[in-house]
Amino acid sequence: MVVRGSASEYIKQYIPDAPHPLQKPVEIGRDVYARIQGIGPLVLGSNGEVSVFTAVKHLARARPEVKRLLSYSSTAIGKKIDDAVVENPDDPWFDTVLLFRPDVLVDQNGKVYTGELEIVVGGAPIISLLQAYIYGEHRILDGLLAAVGRCVGNFGIAGAVAFLFDWHGRSHIGDHTWIPKHYGSHLHVANMRAVDFRRDGVYVRDERLALGYAFVKAYKLDTHTHPKDKQLLRCWLERKLLLVSPPSLVMDNKVIIYLLQEDKYAGFWRQSLGRPRYEALRAYLPKTYLVTEHSLQDDPRLRQLVAAPWNYGRFVLKHAALWGSKMLIVSPRSGQGGEGWSRRVAAMLKATSQFGPLLLQESVDTMRLPASTGSGTVLGRTKFTPFFLYDPFTKACTSVGMSVNIAPSGFRAHLTSQSTFALVEGE
Repeated sequence: MVVRGSASEYIKQYIPDAPHPLQKPVEIGRDVYARIQGIGPLVLGSNGEVSVFTAVKHLARARPEVKRLLSYSSTAIGKKIDDAVVENPDDPWFDTVLLFRPDVLVDQNGKVYTGELEIVVGGAPIISLLQAYIYGEHRILDGLLAAVGRCVGNFGIAGAVAFLFDWHGRSHIGDHTWIPKHYGSHLHVANMRAVDFRRDGVYVRDERLALGYAFVKAYKLDTHTHPKDKQLLRCWLERKLLLVSPPSLVMDNKVIIYLLQEDKYAGFWRQSLGRPRYEALRAYLPKTYLVTEHSLQDDPRLRQLVAAPWNYGRFVLKHAALWGSKMLIVSPRSGQGGEGWSRRVAAMLKATSQFGPLLLQESVDTMRLPASTGSGTVLGRTKFTPFFLYDPFTKACTSVGMSVNIAPSGFRAHLTSQSTFALVEGE
């Protein structure tokens, strides 16, 4: 390892407000590492297999109730995108380059879970910097930008590449401003305020864009959005520029976890994914139930589970459409907290008219790992994030890295192929 002071000092040269990375190596075991890595090929496919995301499009096309469920919270432009995606399920325009980075939990017994199968865009810059500190190369960003170049070439679109942030997304721009300094001025980092829409395309600083790596959330939940954010999505739908990761009813929807477990769709999944792959993927999924006023009326067992979840374990209740842990509640350990639980469930059910259906999901008591702090060592809840690139033209899934986050301290580290958190602080 090349020692350049501490990893914290190294990263803060590029991202001044970045959290401190983990200070000491921790072994998690190669078997656990392999199980975490195994989720990529199961979701994205291997050897030309169809991805789960493509399969969901076909399911939504065949079953209107699935499309309604997936697109419940879409904005007006989002619904137009949903229609186009479902009508063209195999069109690579709606996949472009996928950076798949699911949040993975490992319980105290080493069993691996993921509570969501989402294509999201965050987290790559810091982990790529850790990779550069450890290996001398940016494995995530190098792979991503190479894939972006191939994608732009395949579609024959000329122009620059930009990291674009929605009108209210200024807080994360600082994590990316170092990228054009490192890779070259052909890359841009810009807020949507700096974007100019012209008849022939989208421009930043008078340079036409071929592709945007977009942190724009105007696709669903018509709140805190700006007309420019929506205009960017319209230009993508009109094929004036590519977006990575592309907005779609299947790319950021926790409902997919429910669909993979719902018995009435099991035949479709076995046919689309193959029985062995389908069963292996289901093993990663915590029990998940769709909760709406109608499902509660129709299913006595679900009513009982929602009313007194502590009799069956611990569960998390969340809106499928919301990002992260917004409006998420965890069931109490006993009936002593039942009154408060009932009030919050009632409030969330009322909010489904705005935010869409709820998911009740089995809670995972995650592996606890030590993180060094200024005052000592804490055992924190641990979340792993493997990074996979998917090429829709070759249907190839490539692992480009893995990170770990330990809460509540917020430490991040890169996980090596030897299943050890890299010793990132200089000795």
